[in-house]
Amino acid sequence: MGIYLLPLQITIDETTYQDTLEISTQDIYKELAKGKMPKTSMATYQKIYDLFEELKKDYDTIFAVPLTNGLSTNASTMQSIARELEMKVHVIDMYATCALEKHVSIWIKKLVDKHKSSEEILKIIQPAIDKSNSLILVKNLQHLKRGGRLTPMAAALAGLLKIYPILHINKSTEGRIDVLNKVRTEKRADAYAIDKVMDDIDIQHTHIYIIHSDFLEGANHFKKCFIEKGVPEQNIHIDYISSVIAVHTGLGCIAIQYIREEN
Repeated sequence: MGIYLLPLQITIDETTYQDTLEISTQDIYKELAKGKMPKTSMATYQKIYDLFEELKKDYDTIFAVPLTNGLSTNASTMQSIARELEMKVHVIDMYATCALEKHVSIWIKKLVDKHKSSEEILKIIQPAIDKSNSLILVKNLQHLKRGGRLTPMAAALAGLLKIYPILHINKSTEGRIDVLNKVRTEKRADAYAIDKVMDDIDIQHTHIYIIHSDFLEGANHFKKCFIEKGVPEQNIHIDYISSVIAVHTGLGCIAIQYIREEN
């Protein structure tokens, strides 16, 4: 599609892999099922530099859609390299991960193909990005605790009291994972997430991405609920949580990401 990929890195048992190129999402799920705790890291400085240097030969402007600033230093590294190479690079902060990054990357490419200027593209996409949201429902808080996304005390209390946190990440959280609400049962957590999405969206003009870490049954349940609420089926998409993010959420996680339609 004319979209370039900079893989993040995953380390398992002292071996580091380029995500999606040297190891698949399903491979990571298998390692997590074995109880492994992989580590993740950003794309290497050299890989970013080499790609930008190559792109400079053919393009005068680049749009980059990295993992949000709140979770990674990829964006700041890209900006630093762009300055060094004296390139015009628009680094888009999605305040999100996964499906929303993919959605906006494809959207930008379509706008480029329609010969929209950089300024026009930014004006079109930014309002949708600013109002987009991601809700996260995790089954195992230990992964978030280990990654520093949740304090050990909060994780211990949640487990002891059987509290299910509904997490979110968006512009208001500055791209960091934060607790939106806490309920006492998984069923209530699911219901709260569905109601939250329905309160936020324009039913006819919003893309809903239900992404999961090896929990298709749960994703299908949410899809059915949204269809029953009146969301057109063609606006609902199911996909996997990317491996780098799944390392931090653990298996059995559901995330609901939503953004208004391009038009």
